[in-house]
Amino acid sequence: MPTDALSQRLFVSGGTLLSQETGLSELDGTNPAISGGFMLDLNSVARLRGGLTYQELTSADVGVEFHVLGSDSPVSPYIYAGYGRFIFGEETERALFPLGLGLDYAIGRDVSLKAEVAGRWAWTEEISGGTVQPELVASFMPTLGVVYRLNRIDREVPARGVRDDRDALAEASAAECGPFGYCPSDDELAVSDLEFDIPYTKQELVASGSPLTLPRTVEVARFYGEFGDPGRLPYDREVDPDEDIFEFDDHSDMVRLPSGTFLMGPTDPRSDLDQDPGRLRISMSGFFMDQNMVTNADYQRFLDDLTGEELQSNELNLPDAEAERYFEREPDSPVLHVTWDQADAYCEWRGHSLPTEAQWEYAARGGVLGAAYPWPGLSAERRGQPLANFNSSNPDPVGSYEPNRWGLFDMAGNAYEWTADAWTRDYGRHAERNPRHTNPREDQRAIRGGSWRSGEFEIGVGVRERAPRDIPLERVRDETSIGGDEISFRCAATLSQIDIDAFEEEEVEAPPEADAPDVGTDEENDIDLEFPEP
Repeated sequence: MPTDALSQRLFVSGGTLLSQETGLSELDGTNPAISGGFMLDLNSVARLRGGLTYQELTSADVGVEFHVLGSDSPVSPYIYAGYGRFIFGEETERALFPLGLGLDYAIGRDVSLKAEVAGRWAWTEEISGGTVQPELVASFMPTLGVVYRLNRIDREVPARGVRDDRDALAEASAAECGPFGYCPSDDELAVSDLEFDIPYTKQELVASGSPLTLPRTVEVARFYGEFGDPGRLPYDREVDPDEDIFEFDDHSDMVRLPSGTFLMGPTDPRSDLDQDPGRLRISMSGFFMDQNMVTNADYQRFLDDLTGEELQSNELNLPDAEAERYFEREPDSPVLHVTWDQADAYCEWRGHSLPTEAQWEYAARGGVLGAAYPWPGLSAERRGQPLANFNSSNPDPVGSYEPNRWGLFDMAGNAYEWTADAWTRDYGRHAERNPRHTNPREDQRAIRGGSWRSGEFEIGVGVRERAPRDIPLERVRDETSIGGDEISFRCAATLSQIDIDAFEEEEVEAPPEADAPDVGTDEENDIDLEFPEP
């Protein structure tokens, strides 16, 4: 199967070798230097490197680059240490000890510039009169070069054998496009269509590396050992757009989500997150979730249905000049400037409720295991195009970007979303099934998803933020750096809150009756029959 687990790279560089003057070595003085060879990623920080270098003499060396920021970082400083031998020099030239500092700078998805400054110590020997005269010749070699990453290598795995036809994979990928517009990439498809017929241990699965996705063709899925049985899907069924999207009289569409299990928490915990590290295995019962965030038009219908004190307490906190035209200006944009209590009142008006943190994250992940976003992969862009609204100047209308695999829009970016849970820094108080954290003394509420102002790393499905339930109008710098113009919400509902039978009855239509010949009325058909007398 083609894989990026052990990425190969090719490099070539050129520079100058500056060596000390010596009578024993041919490397003294200034010589042009050209290097080339291969690299193999051992893990996220270590890269094996081997190659040939010509600097008056030809040498072969092998060593390891240690990338302090990760080998796939766009700007990646590293340290290199290795060992080599001269292969075409005089007998006096022996071993070679290179040690250097370098920097890789990505100029494309698979191409990077490499700048390196290395010290090279050559061990030389001369035998004179039966006496060995050793000497260590020091050299200084600055170089500049190019690194090209080979995306895929073919490796046999216990499945359907080696697949190396990228065109065939691309055609298969196009055929796998989901009903919500999501198409798996070549790499995802290469994993998705495997059918495993041998047992795997948890250790093997954990060591398998990158996050896995579960496209609709998977019959037996591999995933992280924390879920237990590696042959069991983390949810009990797929989401079918023909059967699982329900439109209500208030113009909201809800998606029926399956029961399942997931790991709650950030895939890659960072020290700057306002939460304690750790992930929790959560089991969820099936429920409904709004396909989109509540829009300005949706919230206006809610206000139109209220009177008196109810209307006054649920009107948005807007400047007078903006209040008159707020809902008409962007009817399809997510409603903002809404407090937690107002969001809760809206969902209660519909007979639903705000989603819990667990419901929101489970829905946002959409069946993708171990991913940082609602889509597979570790980037918020695809082919240079953003997959969500972040680092922007304003919110976009809901549904402006591709949904996740379960048909839910804007589960990353555009606007933060209120959840039903009181804020807590960790999941220690959470139950392992359908949790909801309540704390009457806690005024802060958990919000999820990031907003149009957020950075790329702030819109991940596991990233948690908080805000006072009576959020201020504008962005402030007190206990939270998030303002009311960044927070919206959507509603959820348990299966008991939705009358599925009513929808099914509406969809069932009586079959049309076959056209019958016009035989008239009973009176018209009343015929006197005459029989001859015997």
